[in-house]
Amino acid sequence: MEMAHTSGIDVTSIEEEQDELDESKSSNDSKDHEILGDISESEPENTENEVQKVAKKESNAISGASVAQENGKNQTNTTKQQTEKEKKKANKERQRTEKRKNSNANLICLQETGELNRSTKIDIESTTNFKIYSSDGEKCARGVCIFISKDVKEIIEQQVPGSLKGNLLHLEFTVESKKYHILNIYSPVNATRPQTEFYKQLDKYTELINAKTDVVIFGRDFNLITTEKLKLVERQ
Repeated sequence: MEMAHTSGIDVTSIEEEQDELDESKSSNDSKDHEILGDISESEPENTENEVQKVAKKESNAISGASVAQENGKNQTNTTKQQTEKEKKKANKERQRTEKRKNSNANLICLQETGELNRSTKIDIESTTNFKIYSSDGEKCARGVCIFISKDVKEIIEQQVPGSLKGNLLHLEFTVESKKYHILNIYSPVNATRPQTEFYKQLDKYTELINAKTDVVIFGRDFNLITTEKLKLVERQ
């Protein structure tokens, strides 16, 4: 009787322990499932974040390349603008240099001035230190001018033969008891008038000037081909 009772107690204890083990195992399986489930559910989110990061990096790289390209264009445009500014500055400096040279000049001889407009003459004389003398040609042919400083006094414009008008201008003046002659010459080309005839008339006129005692200054466009140049042209 005692043995049977003892045996019943042992069986019950074993069954209870077994139930506890089964419950513990079931609980652990449930927790593992939850953990795996959490991991499984979180993987797509992590992958999506990585894709977004990569896309953002690519977008930043493209944006950076565009900015760099735009900066390159802007730099090129800036360089071109600077070059244009430098050219304009250089041109202005050359113009100022020429003006300074002309302003320092006492005498300027011009040829092929055609028919000098009166208003142009007045405008130049009112804005510069020059007095203008001219022997007019036609509108777009011949014509000679002399710009001479207003500091030079008692200037005489000599009358030249009618056949030399528009091709010769002769001024005479005296400085410190020395007589000066300025002859501004424009020679016609053979196509418009024989040069031989012109030079004969010019030579005859200049014989009237005393070159031994006076100073003679020539301003000229002779339109003359020397013998050596003529031979070179013929060979070509």
